[in-house]
Amino acid sequence: MYETLVKMLEHAAGADAHCVDVDPDLANLFSDWYKDVNGFRPKFHVTRADVQAWIVKESAPDMVAARQAQWAAEEKLFETVH
Repeated sequence: MYETLVKMLEHAAGADAHCVDVDPDLANLFSDWYKDVNGFRPKFHVTRADVQAWIVKESAPDMVAARQAQWAAEEKLFETVH
């Protein structure tokens, strides 16, 4: 049912509509995940297709491994400072 509503909204608003206007659940997930990865929430126009592409990219095994390595290095640095 939700997906049907999203498709209707996307069709009515157009493919260039901001994700939050056509799929608020996906937009919230993206905003939280983007903040986890980058340290701040996105402040730019992003369509539903953009969000879906970003999620696919961030979910790729090589990106997951790179993020985990980055976070481990940050944690190690934090431990040496404190």
